[in-house]
Amino acid sequence: PGLAKAGIGWPLQAALNEWASIKLEKPSALYSEHKAAMAHVWRAGIEIEGNKELAMKVNSSWWNLLTSYRADQPLSSSPGGLPNNCYSGHSFWDVEQFMWPNLLLFQPAIAEAALEYRYARRGAAEAKAASGGYRGMQFPWESAFTGEEAIPPV
Repeated sequence: PGLAKAGIGWPLQAALNEWASIKLEKPSALYSEHKAAMAHVWRAGIEIEGNKELAMKVNSSWWNLLTSYRADQPLSSSPGGLPNNCYSGHSFWDVEQFMWPNLLLFQPAIAEAALEYRYARRGAAEAKAASGGYRGMQFPWESAFTGEEAIPPV
């Protein structure tokens, strides 16, 4: 329901639709298309002169960030991104402070989609603020698709 309210389809359905459209293509054609798409995404790598180890760490983090977002899906990311199940894939209140500025600088279309995640869930943030007697918006500490608080029970 949360994604439907936000005006986007379920990611599983999007994946199934894409699979249906490509499953008859030759693997070599898919591989070539994949390589071209990844080269386009990776066109803004980060160079650190004189420190190969640091450059590898920074670019590994950047790659994890880039693979955790899509310009055509206004969703957020967890601190661990897609490469792991860190925090059950939930997004935290401060994701825009740490990840978003880098996306904005190097990948503005992805940054726009990531910010759309908050914008589409402002109703849940307004309801959370109102439940505490406040005006405005209070985004949850940890949220998922609906934009409502999703902190796991202790």
